[in-house]
Amino acid sequence: MNKITIEFFHDVICSFCFPMSYRMRQLQKLMPEIEIV
Repeated sequence: MNKITIEFFHDVICSFCFPMSYRMRQLQKLMPEIEIV
C-alpha cells in the first residue's frame, strides 16, 4: 500500500490547531500508512 504524508503545522494560539493535533495523532494510530510530519 502507498504511504500518505501529511504536513501539519501547529499554531499554539489557533483554536482550530490544538484539537486537530489530537485528531491527527488518532488518525495515525488508526491508519499506520499515514505519516504526519
